[in-house]
Amino acid sequence: MRGTRSRLRQVLLLGCVACGDDDASSSGDAGSDGGCATECDDGLFCNGAERCVSGTCEAGSPPCAAAVCDEAASTCDGECLDQDGDGHTSAACGGDDCDDTDPDRFPGNAEVCDGSHDEDCDATTLGDDRDGDGHVPRGCCNGATCGDDCDDDASGVHPGAVDGCGGGDEDCDLEVDEAGDLTTFYRDSDGDGYGVDDDTVAACTRPDMYANEDGDCDDDEKKELFPQFFHPIEKAYSFKVVVTSTRI
Repeated sequence: MRGTRSRLRQVLLLGCVACGDDDASSSGDAGSDGGCATECDDGLFCNGAERCVSGTCEAGSPPCAAAVCDEAASTCDGECLDQDGDGHTSAACGGDDCDDTDPDRFPGNAEVCDGSHDEDCDATTLGDDRDGDGHVPRGCCNGATCGDDCDDDASGVHPGAVDGCGGGDEDCDLEVDEAGDLTTFYRDSDGDGYGVDDDTVAACTRPDMYANEDGDCDDDEKKELFPQFFHPIEKAYSFKVVVTSTRI
């Protein structure tokens, strides 16, 4: 009987230890990003924003002294603290720093061409315009806003540029040679070098079955004999027709 009770106590003790292990494995203020299981920030203003670093929640830095911090209004009634040491205090308590936990983010900081980081707290700046054409490269983004220059090493290539006959996409719309110094060509079905006025195309180079010259009055077939009767001539021609007949 004593052996049975002893074994029963051991089972109960093991069960309690297992319960204690479950409680010990849960973390109270873990973060959702950086490898933390849940959100680190407790939502309180006066104790700063907690962050997840390498899987561990780290305490935030208070935006100002506790005596002047108004938790209900999420503001500081007195002097703000510079949490990240970048020389700018938080905008939440009257300063101008849009993120006082990031030392590389404050007004006046140089905006860098990157995926989304806002270095200067200005959503309208995107990064350097290397060719000086007023357009920033497509890969430079500030949040959801990105540049639109498809070639930031060529000042003549950007949205709004004239896409001339250079063989490239100067206006960054994925189309080549759409406008500029186009030449008008005339449909030349008979291949005599002259086309009709009512069937034209504007292009950089002459398409097949089109001519540089217009004025053909009969474009159905090529004229081998007296072609000057069917299209304009640039100089006068004189010729003599000799008719001979043989009487039987």
